[in-house]
Amino acid sequence: MRRPGITENNRGRDIAYVATLGVGQAALMMGAAFATRVVFSALADGGATPVLAIVALIMVPICLALFQAMARVLAEKIGQSFAIDLRDTVFRAIAALPEAERAKRSLGGLSLRFVGDMSAARGWAGLGVTRLISGAIVLPAAALTLWLLNPALAVAGILPISLAMVLFVLIGRRLHAVHKDLRKRRATVAIWAMERIGKAYELAAMGRLDRECSQLRARGTRAGADAVTRIRTTSILRMIPNASLGLGSAAVLIVSLVLGLPTGEAAAALAVLAILTLPLRQLVGVWDKHAAWTIARGKVDTLLARADQNTSQQRTKTPLGVQFDLPAGVAPLDCAAGGTHILPADVNWRGCLAALSGKDSAVEVQFHGAVAPEVAAVSTSPVILKGSLRRALTMGVEKRPSDDALRDLVNATCLTEFLGADLDDRLAESGRGLTAAALRRIALIQAITRTPSIIIVEEGFWTDPAADRLWNVLCDRSASTVIAGPKPVPALHYENAA
Repeated sequence: MRRPGITENNRGRDIAYVATLGVGQAALMMGAAFATRVVFSALADGGATPVLAIVALIMVPICLALFQAMARVLAEKIGQSFAIDLRDTVFRAIAALPEAERAKRSLGGLSLRFVGDMSAARGWAGLGVTRLISGAIVLPAAALTLWLLNPALAVAGILPISLAMVLFVLIGRRLHAVHKDLRKRRATVAIWAMERIGKAYELAAMGRLDRECSQLRARGTRAGADAVTRIRTTSILRMIPNASLGLGSAAVLIVSLVLGLPTGEAAAALAVLAILTLPLRQLVGVWDKHAAWTIARGKVDTLLARADQNTSQQRTKTPLGVQFDLPAGVAPLDCAAGGTHILPADVNWRGCLAALSGKDSAVEVQFHGAVAPEVAAVSTSPVILKGSLRRALTMGVEKRPSDDALRDLVNATCLTEFLGADLDDRLAESGRGLTAAALRRIALIQAITRTPSIIIVEEGFWTDPAADRLWNVLCDRSASTVIAGPKPVPALHYENAA
């Protein structure tokens, strides 16, 4: 699975637009610098009023504001587009994780892929790349303009800025380590809190509230310290361009006084010097966003590398036959396509069901078809998203059946004993608050309405008091290959003889 590129989906074109707007802003500033030289020269010489130069100085700020607004809107569009594509890829990768890999990852850790990683991606694509490109153009252009104004002033002004750039690189290298530590601390807090939020009431009832809050505060304090370190580092980096501008300006004024240069040239040089430091100020944000994106990119790439490509492949709904290759010494077990099969108790039937579910198992499974089958499970953990009962019963259905057909299934499975008969009734996320029997019936109706290739009936099904009735409903109303675990053997009770 491949990570989407920043320049894909017309983003490369928009990045070029934003970079062009940045170059346009620099060109306007340089034009204002030359206009400033004309105006100051007129003031010094007492000549005619330079109307065009004054008009330019009035229009430049208006045009700059317009260019900045356009660039900001385009940059946000680029960032959002990249985040949308990346979010889609990450979600597909999570869905394609092997069972063993998914079990090792916490819900809080996976959720960070949609929060911290997306913010970093949006910031880098929207503001990082665009400003880096425009800065790479503006910086040498401004230096050339300053040289064309006066070589002596160019040397005097650029020397402090060059030293600042060296210092900038030396200090800026720390940002990657700072972001790595900060991200790790924040992830720890998020994962820790995610694990306990659902059990907050129970933890308080156990008398652990103070202890848990103390741990939360300690973890938050460490994350806060890393956040302060990041702000301190970026603040120092932001200070460097401002300090270099001050030193460069002083050097330009000193050289102008020593060489007796015209006032207009000195004023224009100071204006160009301010333009020269603008990319350096923006480079602080660029570096900060790149450091955040580098850490996020590594996490995303690791996730994508561990995704199983076969999980996301096209699956067939056509009923398929199944062959279970059991451990050595045991004959293979065949299940015909479209039939209903109860696995014998004397084989590794749990391994057979696990293999069908895509879990690690000692049993190998082979399907009688060239395309992998779509598999549904009748269990106490059906996929239920927050919404109506109608939505829950038809989860994964290509064409939703009529309400009358759904009510017929609800009545046939006796779901009304646990829920109301209204299909508009709201269910909580994951069916919270429902009994195991209700969840099993919802899973059974889902399996029937989805018409998958294979339906797995998990072990606990036969413990339901209405198991035989539910089994008959499933067999009568589904054309899928149905494979179930064995029925439990009823216990024998003996009475002592008198």
